[in-house]
This record gives sequence, C-alpha cells and structure tokens, in this order.
Amino acid sequence: RTSTARTTERGRRVSGTERRGGFGLTLKVFAATALVVVVVLGSAILITATVANSTAERALDEALQNTGEVARQNIEAENAKLAAGAAAAAQTPTFIAAVVVGNPGDVLDQADVYREILHSSYTLITNNAGVLIGRTDRPGATGDSLGNSPLIGGALEGNQIAGYVNKADSSLFLAVATPLKDLATGVVQAVLLSADEVTDSTADAVERATGSQIVFYVLDADGRPVVAASSVSHSPALDSAVRTAVTAEMTAGGSARSRTEAVIDGTPMVGFNVPLINPGVDRPMGGYLALRSREQALAGFRKLQRTLAVVALLG
Repeated sequence: RTSTARTTERGRRVSGTERRGGFGLTLKVFAATALVVVVVLGSAILITATVANSTAERALDEALQNTGEVARQNIEAENAKLAAGAAAAAQTPTFIAAVVVGNPGDVLDQADVYREILHSSYTLITNNAGVLIGRTDRPGATGDSLGNSPLIGGALEGNQIAGYVNKADSSLFLAVATPLKDLATGVVQAVLLSADEVTDSTADAVERATGSQIVFYVLDADGRPVVAASSVSHSPALDSAVRTAVTAEMTAGGSARSRTEAVIDGTPMVGFNVPLINPGVDRPMGGYLALRSREQALAGFRKLQRTLAVVALLG
C-alpha cells in the first residue's frame, strides 16, 4: 500500500493533511492582511473625497465672491464716471446760470449737452425745491416733485449722492445726483441727475470676466423681482427662476447678501443675491444674482472621486 506520509529528518512522518493545514493558515493571513489594506485604503479614499468636496465648495464660494466683487467694481466705476463729469458741470457758471433762469428750452438743451458729455442714458434737472424742470428722456415733462426721492433729496442738502433708479418697474439705472450751487455762496440752486442703464452688455462683461452668470433685477410695486439685464437669455423660464431665487426675506430689508439657488434652462445653479439699496432707505429697490452651475464647478472634483473609487475596487 502506498502512504501519503513522508519521514522528516528526525524520523517523524508528516501527512498531506498537515501540509494542507499550513496552506489554510497562509490563506487566512493573506485574507486578513488584504482586509486591513482595503479598510485602510477605503478610509483614505473617504477622507480624500471629503477633503476634495470641501475644497470644491470653497472654490465655488470664492468664484462667486469674485463675481460679486467684479459686479461691485463695475457699478462703482460707472458711478465714479458719472460723478466726476457732473462735478465738473457743477463748476460751470454758464450752465448754472441757464438752469437758474429756468427757461424750459435752455434747461433741456443744457441737460442734453451733459448727457452727451457723460455718455449717460439720460439726465434730468430740478430746481432748488426738487421740482423737475427738464429731462432728456421725456422732453415735455416738467413739474414733477422729486424732492422726496433719496437721490434728489440728498443732493438738495448739498451732497453728491450715488445710487440706483428703477424706471417703470422694468429698467435699472445707475445714477448720480449732483447739487448745482451758487459758486459764491454755496447755496444749492438746482440738482443735476445723470443716469446710465444697466444692460445685458453690462451683465455680459461680468460673465466674461468671471465665468459666472449674473442677473440684475428691479422690484416692482408689489416687491416682486423683474429681470432688467442678464448674461442669460431672457425668457419666461428666467423670469420664473429669478422670482423663485429672490425670496421675500431677501427683499424685506438689510444689505447683506444671501445664498440662493435657481434652475435655469434645466440646470441647477447656486449663488447669492446682492440687494441694491439707495442711501437713507431701508428696503432695496433691486439687486443682482451671481450664479454658477454646481455640477460644472465641481466636475474636476467629481472626476477625482470616481478615480479614487476605481482605485478602491482594484485595490
């Protein structure tokens, strides 16, 4: 009969069963080691993915903050241009004299001259009581009392005031009101307001500089947002998205920007709302939304997560 045992150097016979038992132990050790490696690798992947996602969210926030900063700088630059030109007008005796005399034709001519000089959308002039005596966008309009408006009212007190104008609940203008003073006494004789419309071109410039979409809006008489200019094509879908994104809480007052979300053309967007508030007023008269696609912004980090998952499976 043939035996499966063999004799060791010291004479002990070792069976095949014992050899198989040794292989089983080796497999157990290998399996345990592999399990430890998988656990460690999985933990590392989870931590890396969490850190990557956090980094992506910070990058998204920074991109949106940059968009808001670019929009703010554009607004300030335009207001500064209007303010500088109007300040020069306020030092021109012939201009002030023509306005004080108050001949409607002369006032309108002077207003139009400074509209061209300032490259503004329109200009208007009031007397020292805040009563309209001429405006270039409505040549026949006179007699309206504008003294209670935040811009004209502030200028009547002797200060140059920069702010915003909501025209017909559909258009947003950047505006500067400048007091025209008697150069000898410093007494306010009239007010010159120059205004420049915020257009789609304004929004497009911000979008090109930042890669974010931006939507400017005004608030109508009922406090509902109305799109005034946008880097996104105008459509009923955009109007609906803006009404959803700009909540009543955002328009109730306060100057703080707030996070928001919108769905535009089927794409989920995240961003923030910035209210535009005139000096001396509590409630905004409009604002703008800075928006980015979350999926596009996080695409690189999502790819990293998928790569880590593949590594885990292969590991």
